[in-house]
Amino acid sequence: LALIQGEAGGVVPELRGLHAWLAVLANDAVRRTLIAHDPLGLVLHGDVLNFSTQEKIQLLQALQQEATRYAHFRSQNWASRPFAALATPDMQEHFKLWLQLPDRHAAHQAVLDCVLDAMENGQSMPDLSAELERVVRDKTYQDELRQSAVNTLCRYAGENNDWTLTLDIAEALHAGQIEDS
Repeated sequence: LALIQGEAGGVVPELRGLHAWLAVLANDAVRRTLIAHDPLGLVLHGDVLNFSTQEKIQLLQALQQEATRYAHFRSQNWASRPFAALATPDMQEHFKLWLQLPDRHAAHQAVLDCVLDAMENGQSMPDLSAELERVVRDKTYQDELRQSAVNTLCRYAGENNDWTLTLDIAEALHAGQIEDS
């Protein structure tokens, strides 16, 4: 770890892949340490699919800490597909909690962006459609988050061949009942 860290304590960008690879192969104690050092790098360059539920929760919490320090922590890489590995059935209740939090600070919305990227690209969680709809209808969320929620709802509708909710949203948008800047 000392060899792959820079002076500021973060992982040297050229070694993020090595760091992520080590996290996949590490035991639980070492993995927790690696998650804390570069959670975004683990998602972008590693394979977190087989991390335990607790490790995925820790990863989200570490992303929250990153976002608290700098809300634009993803500004160098907006890739959304790698987050798909977080969207597994064991994470559904945890994603629900993230979607229900009343926090609208930039840091929270930055992590919620990660959660929505996971939901948009990962395993389906149609039981969270009501929470996604609430995000779409709530203008206090950033436009990008609301768009991701719509995209995820459309994906779920296509998979289930049930467009009722998405049509309701489209009609509410058309009628001006949902603000759409």
